[in-house]
Amino acid sequence: MVIERLRPGSFHGCITKSLRVADFILTESAFDPHSRLPRHAHENSYFCFGLQGVYTERYGSREVVCRPSALTFRASGQTHEAIVHGADTRVFMLEISSRWIEKLRADSLALRITSEFWWRCFASAMCETVSRV
Repeated sequence: MVIERLRPGSFHGCITKSLRVADFILTESAFDPHSRLPRHAHENSYFCFGLQGVYTERYGSREVVCRPSALTFRASGQTHEAIVHGADTRVFMLEISSRWIEKLRADSLALRITSEFWWRCFASAMCETVSRV
């Protein structure tokens, strides 16, 4: 089975906004209720922040339910798939070039593994910033 590898700036769903800034790509995407994202990987590492709706993401033997204010990190090449639950869903993604990932790792920041975070206080500030872009 061939795994789709998405190029920088490419995502499943409907890209509603996108902005390239130096070695970063900021993207907002929307997904219809009950849509399925096939197994795939991304060329760049990225953070994904849930803005609206709920989806379940599967990677390896793990399954994570992502709700608004959930923040996940996916390393470059991490194979995953997702199922959107019963409502419109929107996410904000911050792609980071491999050059910047290497700079961060050189400064001892370990961004090698998949991670999940839930930051309620971060959610309102992030949503406000996205709406201005």
